[in-house]
Amino acid sequence: MANTIREQAQIGLVPETTWGTAPSGNALRIPVNPGAWLHDVVESFDDDAVRNILARTFRRTPTVAHGEGSVGGPFYPIEGGYFLDGVLGGSQGAPTILQKAAAGGATTFYGHEFVIGQDARSYAIQQSDSILTELLLGMMPVSYTLRWNAGEGAVEYETEMMGKGRVWPTTSKTFANHAASVIPQRSLVGSMVMVAIAGAAVNKVLSMEMVFSREVEMGYGAGNRRRPNIRRSSVPKITFRAVVELQTAADIKKYSESLGDNADAQASAVVHADSDTDKDFGTAANLETWHVRIATPRDVAVTDNPLPTAAMSVTTGTATTHIGDKLSDATNGADTGDDGVLDIFLDKVSYAEAPIEINRSERTATFEFHGEALYDNTDSRIGVFRLYNKKTTVYTAIT
Repeated sequence: MANTIREQAQIGLVPETTWGTAPSGNALRIPVNPGAWLHDVVESFDDDAVRNILARTFRRTPTVAHGEGSVGGPFYPIEGGYFLDGVLGGSQGAPTILQKAAAGGATTFYGHEFVIGQDARSYAIQQSDSILTELLLGMMPVSYTLRWNAGEGAVEYETEMMGKGRVWPTTSKTFANHAASVIPQRSLVGSMVMVAIAGAAVNKVLSMEMVFSREVEMGYGAGNRRRPNIRRSSVPKITFRAVVELQTAADIKKYSESLGDNADAQASAVVHADSDTDKDFGTAANLETWHVRIATPRDVAVTDNPLPTAAMSVTTGTATTHIGDKLSDATNGADTGDDGVLDIFLDKVSYAEAPIEINRSERTATFEFHGEALYDNTDSRIGVFRLYNKKTTVYTAIT
């Protein structure tokens, strides 16, 4: 028999200050695709010893348990930043996540710069419907994927999570929205994604999938009551897959140039020596920068200030080259509180991650390649990640 009560499921999060301990305050409601979301995984010991009976598994005893699962949906300029910040594990305190003061003199727009921390950030996740409410503690993003298509659809995210797992709260947390002044938001869409490679604007990236990941291990120490009480995090890794329109031979040659150019290989059969650093993936000249800018308004270009390498600013005024002008200036279309911009700037990218494949099955040829963001000994960062949005007040009681 079908349920007679409408099950309106919702999910919310609270940033934890101590791993596995739910802080006070409300749960921020986040928009997600329908699904099973997060769940509890219970391990067990099976007693399969033979006792002269025609049966297996004489007894089953639960041993330990943890939480895991995935959450995904469209990337909105406010809620979408929480899981990205989680997998990077920034150093700022949990109550200040995405609650930065206005920068650059602007009073209506906020900017947040994500930084990398030693551990993935943890959240208490509440899942609820009209029948049941559950709270999963210590949930950490172990991978965060952004994907989009230039021709259609919204920019979507998906995050894989694991943590201590489910508890049944005595009092459920209240679901809170962000301030009414920023409702409704507009999702970032694939048709407005712009990419600058090596400083030059490129409009040929048809689709892209970028993955932020880090290995997280959980252990079961003494006196832990069958839930993990030890965690170990590796450093983050950033990889991506891009599909690009093929128009000239030079478009694809640059991604395999480090193997030696055709003139050397065919005309003189020269084999490059190890000292030939101009053909080395480890040479700075062969590690291009990637700047991906995703914006809700069409007039925010990848070349608009501030660039991610400059001081964070959302200056508003008469200069129309600033992000703040494009988001709030009436001459560029009056903002209604639903706009946002996401910047991802990778300092050095290697393309030697997978085969470079050319697809000639359609009326136009495309090629697909895989890249990875790298450090080298001249810099200490793997990238710059900034989110600008119009959030004039902090979230209600989520501190």
